[in-house]
Amino acid sequence: MSWIDVLGVSLSVLAALLFVLLLMDWRRRTGRGGRLVRWVWPALLTASFLGGLYGTPIRTLTQTEPAVTEHALPVETRRSTMRMPFYVLTRTEERSPFGAWTLQETSKRLQLPWILLLGSGIYVAAARVRRCGLQSRSEV
Repeated sequence: MSWIDVLGVSLSVLAALLFVLLLMDWRRRTGRGGRLVRWVWPALLTASFLGGLYGTPIRTLTQTEPAVTEHALPVETRRSTMRMPFYVLTRTEERSPFGAWTLQETSKRLQLPWILLLGSGIYVAAARVRRCGLQSRSEV
């Protein structure tokens, strides 16, 4: 297990926890707010979390397995990807004729989910403004 695995998974778990806490905060505020608080914020937070799954790559670690020389060309190739806000794991497997699936390449990527961070920051800033008493005229 590399440092990319540990850091990426840990930060992704914290990001998921932050997402849940922000949704709980939104739920607590729905009784006091108008239409913006009731409908736009959960959509913004959910869209930012899903958009954060496709972040900007920071560091990529690729491991290629040695090729098996039984057959010259693989018959089938499959890729599987696991996405988290700070971590992406991609595996490529090949199957030769009459053979089993063999792992060919593993790619681990640490990424920055800037969309998630931006959406969460906007929500926290708006909640802080509202908490400090700076409310719109319609609410006064």
